[in-house]
Amino acid sequence: MLIKMKESKGFTLVELMIVVAIIGILAAVAVPYYQRYVAKSRLTSLVMPAIHSIETNIGTYYAVQSGIPNFTTTPLTTFTGDADTRFIEIGTDGWTGSAPRLRVEVQTEVPLSSDSSKLPFSSFSSTDGRNVFYIVATISPDASNAQKLYWSYAGTLAQELGL
Repeated sequence: MLIKMKESKGFTLVELMIVVAIIGILAAVAVPYYQRYVAKSRLTSLVMPAIHSIETNIGTYYAVQSGIPNFTTTPLTTFTGDADTRFIEIGTDGWTGSAPRLRVEVQTEVPLSSDSSKLPFSSFSSTDGRNVFYIVATISPDASNAQKLYWSYAGTLAQELGL
């Protein structure tokens, strides 16, 4: 005598709940990483072009004048003219030997020009709400090759971007 077994056509409620729980755990882990990734990409796209523009101008000065500019006699604004400095403040941060140090501070309260209600760096603000992230770029000529400049980065922005 053969007993016909009932065929299963679908998932049980327990199986569906397990799948939903797994997806919820994955989303809880992935969403903060995604938000951090978006914030870092904003930093990279809005801040780094200005820093690279200034580096290029100082490099051109170094190539033409055969020396690093002295920011006490040559104003820093000479090198920041074509840089988009809406989201940053640039100043000197002292000297290390013969190498000047530039300090670039991110302004977290500056809105996007396309939408004045959006602050692109609001997720990076601290209790005082400004100048949270900064990068210090040290310019140093290569001792073995006078035709090269090296830039070394330090500060919270350098750590955040992995420089």
